[in-house]
Amino acid sequence: MAGAVDILVEALSEDVHLRSMTYQEVLRRSKITSQVKDESLDEKQVFQIYYDFSETVANMQGYRTLALNRGEKLGIFEKLALSMRMIVFYLSLLLVLRLRMLI
Repeated sequence: MAGAVDILVEALSEDVHLRSMTYQEVLRRSKITSQVKDESLDEKQVFQIYYDFSETVANMQGYRTLALNRGEKLGIFEKLALSMRMIVFYLSLLLVLRLRMLI
């Protein structure tokens, strides 16, 4: 698996078009999710709307990103997750197509 990741990273670093397409895919398809870890740390329930939260990267407002980061830093949330399953699948397909073109 590490070898495949290295190949993808190298392909992304060398190909401006592939990097741009990946960026667009992350915006369109990836989601940021959060789950509450320790509700007692949020005494004033400032972060209550983010206890069980999921939103696509493209729709994320800056203030939400800041609030999630602050809540994570305070220990209120589990580590924030960025869902990239579709991105990995998409990049794998692109890589296979690129390798076939080289053969």
